[in-house]
Amino acid sequence: MYLWSDQYILNLPVGPEFAWDHYYHSIYVSNVVLEGIDDATGDESFKMNIKGEALLVRAYCHFMLVNLFARQYDASTADQDLGIAYMVATEKEGIVHYKRDNLAYVYGQVEKDALRGIQLIGNDNSDFAKYHFTKEAAYAFMSRYYLFTGIGECILYSDSALRIKSTVRNLIEDYHTYFDINDFEGFQNDYCSSGKENVLLMNKTLEWNSFALTGFYANEFLGEFLSGI
Repeated sequence: MYLWSDQYILNLPVGPEFAWDHYYHSIYVSNVVLEGIDDATGDESFKMNIKGEALLVRAYCHFMLVNLFARQYDASTADQDLGIAYMVATEKEGIVHYKRDNLAYVYGQVEKDALRGIQLIGNDNSDFAKYHFTKEAAYAFMSRYYLFTGIGECILYSDSALRIKSTVRNLIEDYHTYFDINDFEGFQNDYCSSGKENVLLMNKTLEWNSFALTGFYANEFLGEFLSGI
């Protein structure tokens, strides 16, 4: 889609048009928060936590947009390849024309926002941490970011996330719990429930479809690691 071609179906619930609107809307909300949070009243640590999360959401959404609508990151050409418009403020006028920043700038801003956010964010965000950035979620995001730009930092942030929470979801156990009795809807609801931290800021419809298409394992894989099954 980095060619910005219009040869795709519009108005899909998980299509590129929806993604464009959804992520830029979230960026706008983040910028509203960032423009007002310093002057807000209330507990200072709570305010800084909100500010950190807004920075992380802004970084995450731009990261998703640049990987949907621009070329794959290549350090040797990033300062020449067109990316997306990186929004650091809300619109103050009715009609504004934006330019596409290059990939190097976009990735640099994503890193800057995310690292600032990590410094500010606390560890306990809400009773439903899956819908908020926690420390481990932020580290997981940066691990993914650096997977695109540098393997050393990727490992560093992966280790940081795992030190906080090292459990890995047992998809094989889930498979037998639901699929052996053909309870596909039960698996879908459980996989996307707020109690399971498995996919960062996930969309239920999109992630269920992607798992169904790519997440199942072969019998040979199952037999290799689970003897007697």
